[in-house]
Amino acid sequence: MAALSSNRRSCRGSCACCFPEDEELRAWYMYDFGIGPIALAIIVFAPLLVVTQAKYEASKGGVIEWRHITSDGDLCAAPVTVHSDADFRRPDNITDDCQWFPLDTKVPGIGMDYTSVAAYVSALVLFSSGALLVILGPMGDIGSHRRLTLAFCVGVWGVCFAIPVSLSSSSLYLVNALFVFAGATAWNFGNRALRNAYLPLLVRSDPKVQEKMKELYSQAEEVDDQDGARCDDNRQRNSKMEVNKLSEQLASEFSITTSAYFFVGQILGFIVQGLLVTLLAPGETEPSNTFGLRLALAFAAVFGIAFCWHSIYGLGVRPGPPFAGGTLDWLSLGCKRVYGTLTLMRKDMSQMMVFLIGRTLHWTAVQSILTTATLYIEREFSLRADELVLPLVVMLVTSMISALALGAFVKRYKNSNQRLTLVVCCVTNLIPVYMLLGLREKWEIYFLFVLAGLLVSPFPALSRGILAQMIPAGYSSTIMSLEGILELGTSWIGPLVIGLIVDLTGSIRWGCFSMLFVMLPALPFLFKTSLAVASDQKMDVEKMKVSQPPTADLEMFQLVPEEAMNE
Repeated sequence: MAALSSNRRSCRGSCACCFPEDEELRAWYMYDFGIGPIALAIIVFAPLLVVTQAKYEASKGGVIEWRHITSDGDLCAAPVTVHSDADFRRPDNITDDCQWFPLDTKVPGIGMDYTSVAAYVSALVLFSSGALLVILGPMGDIGSHRRLTLAFCVGVWGVCFAIPVSLSSSSLYLVNALFVFAGATAWNFGNRALRNAYLPLLVRSDPKVQEKMKELYSQAEEVDDQDGARCDDNRQRNSKMEVNKLSEQLASEFSITTSAYFFVGQILGFIVQGLLVTLLAPGETEPSNTFGLRLALAFAAVFGIAFCWHSIYGLGVRPGPPFAGGTLDWLSLGCKRVYGTLTLMRKDMSQMMVFLIGRTLHWTAVQSILTTATLYIEREFSLRADELVLPLVVMLVTSMISALALGAFVKRYKNSNQRLTLVVCCVTNLIPVYMLLGLREKWEIYFLFVLAGLLVSPFPALSRGILAQMIPAGYSSTIMSLEGILELGTSWIGPLVIGLIVDLTGSIRWGCFSMLFVMLPALPFLFKTSLAVASDQKMDVEKMKVSQPPTADLEMFQLVPEEAMNE
């Protein structure tokens, strides 16, 4: 047993043999388990840390108002000039429904609204992540660079989310924002470009795929005794189609399983993070106390580093040939890939392009609302992090129930994916309207989060299910990479627009409502998508692909030859 274990460890380094179902695949799953708490930190706790510190800076030395429930509610007491933290104490004879709000929301020194600061950070994170994905994305195809760069990204976001635990002063809000920006950008890039790059490699290393590939190559080597031509060309083409279909099936199975690991890690992490912010909740006269939030970020960092670095050790190096070209060639490779994929889609897969335009527009708006939802709740209801724990639990539970129900529904009613997606998209358009006109009572926060769990959470799975039906066998990595670039390359626009509207009008309600004008144009593209036409286009591309020599790469624009990947 010890000898076998030692042999597997040596295999892991050279990847001369791989046991994805035993070691490498398990390590890949463990990576997603480790990043679960960091995902919540980026979406919830990090923005709350920045906005809480910026809000205190905008409030001290100024005037605060106690209003009933929301920022535009009735005044509960006379305005109070803040000279010290004691002035934040709740006045006598007012109910618990009254919360304090700064009269002047601009942060001294930078002249920005305190909510806009966090919104701009989110926009910068998404913009930088998208740019890195285009420029440095090909690193996912360079053997040792893939694993080393992924380890570097883990180190960056681990350090960046751990350091704020020591930065307690609210005057350091921009420093904390900088660490959040660097950490979240490294997290996004590492997951999209490097972690995702292992999926096609793990599929190719699967014993079933390896066996099919051996059959394919053995057929290619057969020579007809009479005329020297390749023997049974049709059999080669059929075998290649079988390899591609098996690869697509395994990729789907691996993706679903790793999503479950991510969700479990997120739930376990949230239990600890929720306890930290609840048990360490600040008192009324401690509005700048963010120790619970900072400790929640530090926990996510330690949890992530522990599991992710152990996971990276279990991933194969998979050395490949050096890149043949200069620095400019390297930096332009990602742009050439994007252009090449878009050209192929425009020429041969037009229905997929129509669907991707609609999906990108819809998800840009939805993701913008998601990334600013905690800012919206804090802005309108002045809720602390500990008061948001229960609504977040409701949303996570609703999301889980929605995912289970969705799986059962799609399984029972065949070919219902597209219809269900259209219904979800149409109803989701009502959320920005509700955020503008509704949400005047605290119980409506729960209703909003339930809506998000029911409508928003299923959309990625539904849309990827539709996309999977359109992708020709052997093109999954190329198309999914483009989908990630489109998502990150456009999603920064929403937080930027929301931040600008908040800065100009002082209302985050109008900022979130503006996303309706991004959602609505998506509907014509989504309704215009025809799966029947897409299926025909998919088959045409597959026929064109199998006519190529059997030694050709299975993935388009692949930098590292397939045979090198499996060395």
